[in-house]
Amino acid sequence: MNIFVTVGTQLPFDRLVKQVDWWAGSNPCKVFGQIGRTQIKPRNIEWRDFLDIEEANERIRSADLLVTHAGMGTILTRLETGKPLIVMPRIASLGEHRNDHQLATVRRLGHLPLITVIRDERHMEEALQSFEPEVDAQGIGAAASQSLVTAIRQFVQI
Repeated sequence: MNIFVTVGTQLPFDRLVKQVDWWAGSNPCKVFGQIGRTQIKPRNIEWRDFLDIEEANERIRSADLLVTHAGMGTILTRLETGKPLIVMPRIASLGEHRNDHQLATVRRLGHLPLITVIRDERHMEEALQSFEPEVDAQGIGAAASQSLVTAIRQFVQI
């Protein structure tokens, strides 16, 4: 199994990186992490602080499983592939972000069949252990639906 972990480029996300690294220490699979400014330096996974956008997108698209913060760009890029992802939102009160918009993101998108939302690191092991690669589902389109485009045009013209 090939897992890609990404925490984005803005603020540290030590909880996510630490938990995946711990899990990888006793589970034989290939895990690569883009860990950003995270203070944890993993011992059980390959990692780099940052990746260029092309490499990050390729890793997002090609991994069997993506483990990520609740960044919209990352989630949408992954949903286009029709492959599953585990999402753990950053929490503002823990200093992981400026506000809790990532909680709103998972409330809105968490029902989608490809997304497994975990609210905190205590559930990471269970989510990783229960993952089973399956045949790719149909991904979302990279372009907006015509009904959405029409609705936005009507709204803007008002």
